[in-house]
Amino acid sequence: MVWQCDCGKIVMLTNIFEEGKQKCIQYWPEEENQKVTYGAIDIFLIKEEVYSDFVVRIIKMQKGSESKVVKQFHFTVWPDKNVPKYSSSLVHFRHKVNNTEVTCTGPMVVHCSAGIGRTGTFIGLDYVVNQAKEVDYVDVFGCVEGLRRQRVNMVQTQRQYVFLHDAVLEALICPNAGIPSKDFQEDYKKLLEFDSIKKKVKLRVQYEAMNKISRRHEEEEFDKGKSLENKTKNRYSNIMPVGSEIPLLSTAVDGHNEYINAVFLPGFKNSKAFIVTQMPLEDTKVDLWRLVYDYNISSIVMLNQSYDSRDVYWPEAGELSVTSGPFIIEQTHIETSRLYQLLKLKIGYNNKDQRNLKIFQAKFWSDSDVVPKDSSDIFSFIDVVENDCNNSGPVLVHCLNGCDKSGLYCVLATVIERLRIEQDVDIQHIIKQMRNMRPQIIPNYEQFQFIYEAVIEYLQDFETYSNFQ
Repeated sequence: MVWQCDCGKIVMLTNIFEEGKQKCIQYWPEEENQKVTYGAIDIFLIKEEVYSDFVVRIIKMQKGSESKVVKQFHFTVWPDKNVPKYSSSLVHFRHKVNNTEVTCTGPMVVHCSAGIGRTGTFIGLDYVVNQAKEVDYVDVFGCVEGLRRQRVNMVQTQRQYVFLHDAVLEALICPNAGIPSKDFQEDYKKLLEFDSIKKKVKLRVQYEAMNKISRRHEEEEFDKGKSLENKTKNRYSNIMPVGSEIPLLSTAVDGHNEYINAVFLPGFKNSKAFIVTQMPLEDTKVDLWRLVYDYNISSIVMLNQSYDSRDVYWPEAGELSVTSGPFIIEQTHIETSRLYQLLKLKIGYNNKDQRNLKIFQAKFWSDSDVVPKDSSDIFSFIDVVENDCNNSGPVLVHCLNGCDKSGLYCVLATVIERLRIEQDVDIQHIIKQMRNMRPQIIPNYEQFQFIYEAVIEYLQDFETYSNFQ
């Protein structure tokens, strides 16, 4: 079918196995440059790229002396007969699908397992967003009704129907995803113009619109942090982790359960690129070391300058080592530069299983400043951390409260990661995606504007965009 209809894109919305059941036969080779044959057609996997919520595969079809290339977009975080956890992930995915060029000119193939629920929802999203651009109104009901006349039960469940509305809303209110880097400066100039109807700068209008559609979490999602046994472990009572995003602790320590005030945050290519947390309290220092040990963390980014001496979790000047529960932390080396101090440590568990760890303590960002004074400082710092990471686990990022400075660092690092890979700029959707896990990220307009201006400065440092590669 793909060969005959000259299809250039396949959108796959199921996983091979889900809940122990096979949902789809794998129809491409397991490894790159491997071949499988179906009838008269040989199939080669040319390249596979893994992102935080999806995989992109380049597949070559060979039939005699003829060949065609198809790109498969495999969305990996959509449960059967259910909906993705966050609409931003599907909006991101659709943008990737639609903005990837292919040589074949036939229609897009979309499939899940049965080809109705997830398939109908994706097609509905694409249809309604395009409808809004063409005729300036949306008709979700009419779209689904039309799809169901062509294929039974398209958009299969009520939850998928509601989710379709959420995804359409996000795609329309935050449309500036994936702006080509060459157009970003011009786009930003337009955002600085005054909106005569709203009586404010367009960039602020955009920030307020993003705030309106950022996910509203139910109170019970924060129950773990608010529970009687955990509430003293939170530095601030108004900054709690979303329960489903907490990295649960497994190393046993008497008097300590699995809870820590921390959440995973996604990067562009890794769904768990960062863990953000608060500066530990005196009683939670051992929990931070359990986190480091359990999740094989090799880099800690510390963004707060001030702290109570009782909360210090590393060996200070004159100390060769400190003990925290079953962990012994030894200091092996200190380096100091204008931007940061680097502590090299060894962490051992019960006098064995020693691991290396680095703490990058930022010096360029005063606690009293909402944003760094110079964006080049934070970009240089991000580069140092990235170049030093061995990718064994997530990067642990903390400030005093675990959201304001930590959030800005993670957003900027992800914006630049995407910029280098895709040569485009996506700020709003990255913020929205991270707010799903940590609602307080980018809590003010000053940080929002700083991200735009920092990216402008970053782009100006390069003569050609090929340098991002």
